Amino acid sequence: MTVAIPCAACTHTVKLGARACPACGRLLSSDERAALEARFEARNADFRDAKTLVHRSFAVALVAGLMTVTIGIIHCGLVLMSDPAFRPVSESAPVAALSTGVVLVGCWFGRRSAPTLVLILAAAVWSTSLVLPLLLAPAQTVLGIASPGGVALTLARLVVLFMLVRGVPASIQIRRLLVSQV
Repeated sequence: MTVAIPCAACTHTVKLGARACPACGRLLSSDERAALEARFEARNADFRDAKTLVHRSFAVALVAGLMTVTIGIIHCGLVLMSDPAFRPVSESAPVAALSTGVVLVGCWFGRRSAPTLVLILAAAVWSTSLVLPLLLAPAQTVLGIASPGGVALTLARLVVLFMLVRGVPASIQIRRLLVSQV
């Protein structure tokens, strides 16, 4: 199943994965490369399914990142407004939340350059944000999970991690399918 379009300059056949026409050497436009990929997507269910998984993973990263940034900003404001005598032992938690959120939002913007690497980074940062509180303050973390809504929040965080990790093999499969067409 060869996916190809005619060259706009010489009408020679240009196959999926080519950056230029093999006959005249004219570089393909981004629209022409997108048209080739769209044709391949229409013909290949595995590619289509993997692409959907990757898109969902990045959407989850964006939503989780934006929510984490928002919560981090609110948390920073609350810490700064509180009486120093009653501030939490660790004031680094809001900064860690902000950093995690910023990295996840950044992963959304880097999704086209290196999707597999970016999804691995997002999953690593998110899993670190889940494990680090357990290591640094296990008693507080257990109390947080046991509090009202704590179980639901923990499950939501695990679902985010699952979605990010699930996107990694899908992005590898996309690359493999595209390379097999060249």
